[in-house]
Amino acid sequence: MPKRKKVLLVEVPVDSVEPNPWNPNRMDEATFEKECRSIEEHGFIDPITVRRKPSGDGWEIVDGEHRWLAAKKLGLKAVPAVDLGAVA
Repeated sequence: MPKRKKVLLVEVPVDSVEPNPWNPNRMDEATFEKECRSIEEHGFIDPITVRRKPSGDGWEIVDGEHRWLAAKKLGLKAVPAVDLGAVA
């Protein structure tokens, strides 16, 4: 049986996160507003996924850019995130 990997769930400051330049996903305004309302009503059900920027200063989004943008719009100071660099 393969060894199970563990992931580290962290809380990262919204302002220390940047989107990645290769994200092909787009979301129309109506869907984005639904995303914002969902986070307001239920909180984060699915954390974003991040990795440390090569400089070590901040984080880069691997998955969850729209959730991060919604958090910024809602004025949240931090978001839950899976740290890919901490996978063991």
